[in-house]
Amino acid sequence: MEGIDLSELTTFDQFKCLKEFLSAKFVIIRAGRSVGLVDSNLIKNIKNARDAGIDDIDIYIYPCVKPKLNQKKMSTCGDARETITSVLNDLNCNNATFGRVWLDIEGETGKNTENQTYHWYEDEEKNIEFIDEMINTLIENNQLYGIYSSKHYWTKITGNIQKYSSNIPLWYSHYDNLNNFDDYLNSNKYSFGGWKKPFMKQYTDEKSEKQKICNVSVDYNWRPF
Repeated sequence: MEGIDLSELTTFDQFKCLKEFLSAKFVIIRAGRSVGLVDSNLIKNIKNARDAGIDDIDIYIYPCVKPKLNQKKMSTCGDARETITSVLNDLNCNNATFGRVWLDIEGETGKNTENQTYHWYEDEEKNIEFIDEMINTLIENNQLYGIYSSKHYWTKITGNIQKYSSNIPLWYSHYDNLNNFDDYLNSNKYSFGGWKKPFMKQYTDEKSEKQKICNVSVDYNWRPF
């Protein structure tokens, strides 16, 4: 089954075009930005997608793990619980329905300097604690969830921890332009974290595409059902 994920404001006409041109059956919409703010386009995108006939809607949260020196007032940077609740509260207040929350575990690790900001700590245990707190908050809210990552980032951020693989679905990225799991299942080059079989694959990256589809930047995704 083909689907898309996106992070920019997408109109009804664009969603309709994506559904027809790409045969998109599902969409994953950005809900939490890496600066620690709820995406201001979230509610509009959910409405526009549903109006265009795409009813299978998930969301993803790119967490802001480290507190910032000049943090914006509404930013949730450094607060795992608030990272989740701020998004869920916004959705609930607007009666926006969706399926699963995907936790976007990607970005470089390191100590911030004047010239370089890193998304995650060098300390893997700190990163795992943040992920655990987000998961616990989702569980407390009876919310379906999953993890998005790649072997590269999962290894750098968590040390390739495997404790999540038994009961949490995996959405992984590998930009080979192939809508199947053969890369993951047939080679340990792309498998990670103890997951025997993934739930979904992101197989193209918007940054690698020279042109927008339907005048909107999207990533292509595939899942078997």
